[in-house]
Amino acid sequence: MADQVKEKVLSVNNLVINFKTDNGLVHAVRDVSFDLYRGETLCIVGESGSGKSVTSKAIKGILANNAIIEQGNIIYNGENLLEVSEEEFYKIRGHKIGMIFQDPLSSLNPIVRIGKQITEATLINGNKLKTMYEDLISLDLIRYKNSIVKMNLHIEEKTREFNRKIEGMTDTEEIKRLTKEFKEEIKAFSLEAKAKTLELKHVLDATKADAKQKVKEYKAEISQAHKAKLAELKLQLANATTKEAKEDVKALIAKENLAYQDKLKITKAEAKRRALEIMREVGIAEPERRYNQYPFEFSGGMRQRIV
Repeated sequence: MADQVKEKVLSVNNLVINFKTDNGLVHAVRDVSFDLYRGETLCIVGESGSGKSVTSKAIKGILANNAIIEQGNIIYNGENLLEVSEEEFYKIRGHKIGMIFQDPLSSLNPIVRIGKQITEATLINGNKLKTMYEDLISLDLIRYKNSIVKMNLHIEEKTREFNRKIEGMTDTEEIKRLTKEFKEEIKAFSLEAKAKTLELKHVLDATKADAKQKVKEYKAEISQAHKAKLAELKLQLANATTKEAKEDVKALIAKENLAYQDKLKITKAEAKRRALEIMREVGIAEPERRYNQYPFEFSGGMRQRIV
């Protein structure tokens, strides 16, 4: 039997990262490459200061401001994360790529109860109609936003090259000539890049209109199904002959209302239920009590599981 083709999820290629300091450049990551396949675990081993955390932070897009990515790329599901706009990165960071820091206490707010910190992300992303719309337009939106980012990155790189080229030159006329050539090159590039970006904007606008219609149709569909189910249950309630039968139908009505609401938006009650379930799954004893406690009341291992 032929081996199944493995799906490559993440690929880091020839990554070089330096840091600007008062004493010059610090070379933190030097030509690092690796691939991560779906369903596999990859371990990066090295002594303290070898660049493991810096590489991980680069993947997450959370490097310090003085970091310089000199070379390489980070490909996630076909997209170069080094060219993704910060506005779009939030859809990846924490949703598709997570990070558990060595000291989880620094990742938790010490004055906010654990339960609130767990449910926060669920509630922020709990509007399912909004999430559906964002998912439908996501690819075209990323292409459009990233085209702008790539254009700006190219101009910045060309500007750095130009500044290095004329650094130390004393011939004024030659500097003027090179400056004119540089401005003309940037202008030509910008016009071409903006034209491509405009094409992507037109595609995005069409995708947005289509996505709005699909969301509208989905909402109408589940609303119609909900009304039909409620009508059926109310008829059962009217025909119920015993108190127990009426209570059973009332419970079904309440369950149907919750199910309908869950298809639209996650409520605080549902977010809490999921949080307690997750806490049980990672071995947190008495999750109902722990839910209202603060991070300092948890052990280091428990905090890591919470994160």
